[in-house]
Amino acid sequence: MSVNRNPAMRCALVSEPLSAALAREHNDANCIAMGARLTGSDMAKACLEAFLTTEFAGGRHQRRVDKLSNPEI
Repeated sequence: MSVNRNPAMRCALVSEPLSAALAREHNDANCIAMGARLTGSDMAKACLEAFLTTEFAGGRHQRRVDKLSNPEI
């Protein structure tokens, strides 16, 4: 089965610091995307700060991350 994505990438579309933090905490995201027309520079900086300072929670979220990383599961 061919998957149209890189299993090592977990990217999240974020629009405010809470979504950036939750992407990191719950999905162990290692990349974020923001809409240039929709996100001002101050909001983008706040999103990046939240993303970079939030740790992955693991626990019950690890199973989801394992499925994202290994589509064979």
